Amino acid sequence: PGTITKNAVYYAGTGENHYIYSYNPDSKVTTEIYKGNCFQPALIGSSIYFISLSANYNLAKVDDDGQNPTILVEDRCVSYNVTPDERYAVYQIDNGTNNRLEMINLETMEKNVIKEGDYNSISIIGDVVFFREYATDEVYYFRLGAPDDVNIFNPPDLTENK
Repeated sequence: PGTITKNAVYYAGTGENHYIYSYNPDSKVTTEIYKGNCFQPALIGSSIYFISLSANYNLAKVDDDGQNPTILVEDRCVSYNVTPDERYAVYQIDNGTNNRLEMINLETMEKNVIKEGDYNSISIIGDVVFFREYATDEVYYFRLGAPDDVNIFNPPDLTENK
């Protein structure tokens, strides 16, 4: 599932199609929300964000009722995360020639390259974005207000009796 709320589970189909659906576990009713070839749908605020497989893996969104589909990033994305206020999206571009982590301001559509390379596990906690270098244990972070200041996340070891 992409998102679980009090009343529904949002997900992309895995069988005959990859449409976006919601399922209400109380009523046992499944609702088709958006007909598209979608991957990794996530309900955030009043929009459902997803990777559009039919549009070259572009990052896209639709309203929570399936209306107004919009392409946000016209590059091949493999993972993403969006701030709860829907102001920023952070995503991994994997086009085979210039892979990188980027951030887009969803109000102004201004983009910033965060770091060249291959990254995953994008997590947003408050105003801090954490991400992991692909195939390593190296974790980085930056603040949403300072995307040019990327640091290695090196937390203290809190294990007792080391």
